[in-house]
Amino acid sequence: VSVALVRRGATVVIVNRTAANADPVVDLVRSALGESTPVSTGSTTDINAATVLVNTTSVGMNSDESPVDHGVLHGGLVVLDAVYSPLDTALLRAARAAGSTTVDGLWMLIHQARHQQRLWFGRAADAGLMRVAGICAPGNGVRVPAVRGSNNSAALPSNSFEKSPERMAAVGTEPTGLVPLRAMVCE
Repeated sequence: VSVALVRRGATVVIVNRTAANADPVVDLVRSALGESTPVSTGSTTDINAATVLVNTTSVGMNSDESPVDHGVLHGGLVVLDAVYSPLDTALLRAARAAGSTTVDGLWMLIHQARHQQRLWFGRAADAGLMRVAGICAPGNGVRVPAVRGSNNSAALPSNSFEKSPERMAAVGTEPTGLVPLRAMVCE
């Protein structure tokens, strides 16, 4: 994330609860982009002057913890929490309350998956449809997807790309043999 931000013109400050753990990240970014790369270590007080805050830790994954004190959040921030379960993390709720623009971690997961699909199959899936499937996933507070147009009201299993002949007949197939996301809806 830091390398991508620097490549797009950002000055990046790496903050870690244990300051010494931020130094190797700075070294890694500089080894990739050069010693003069605008990246440094900092503290949570640096968030006061920031315009973008990205949480790339697992803090908040399946918990109500937040990686930063909510008092440092402000209305001039865009906050991306890479955590995708739950979608609405404590950090994102606090950021919205402070007036920040928020982005949940499901988008990051989706775009990583789209890139992988492009590499593997030569084309990427529709991000909007992938988001619907992700939001409907068990554990995100929405009932799991069911097959549209089917009189079978049973939910799809957690592995919605299962290759059973019955499932293929119910929802159709793509050339890759995967269950197409367009056949899924949340109920």
